[in-house]
Amino acid sequence: MNALRRFLVTGMEDADRRLASALRPQPLDAADRYLGGSVLISTVDRLTRILQRWWHASAAQRLLAAARQEWSRQAPPSRHRALAVLLLTAVGSHVFVMLFEGRQEGWFWLVVPAMTTVFALLLLAGSRSQRLSD
Repeated sequence: MNALRRFLVTGMEDADRRLASALRPQPLDAADRYLGGSVLISTVDRLTRILQRWWHASAAQRLLAAARQEWSRQAPPSRHRALAVLLLTAVGSHVFVMLFEGRQEGWFWLVVPAMTTVFALLLLAGSRSQRLSD
């Protein structure tokens, strides 16, 4: 039994080693050098860095960071309720606009609003159960 166990363990280790070797990512140095020499890629890279510096220095980023910090301070049930209200408002707006301005070809346009409504209702139910258990 010991020899059979050793045979199986050695085989599994070998298979694991071969699989890890096959799944190892290939080096991308040649592709990086090729793309780095491209004027278009280097221009996009410079533009991205400039936009990133502008974003980090902007008042909008500071406002968003403050809002994110305030949001994360809220208790999960109140965050879930707020998200559910936001989703239900979006669904109501979408359905209202589609009914009065859009073309309704059958019932398929209601699939996404229905799924969003179910998700919002689950959030509301979860927030109530969390509040009751606290």
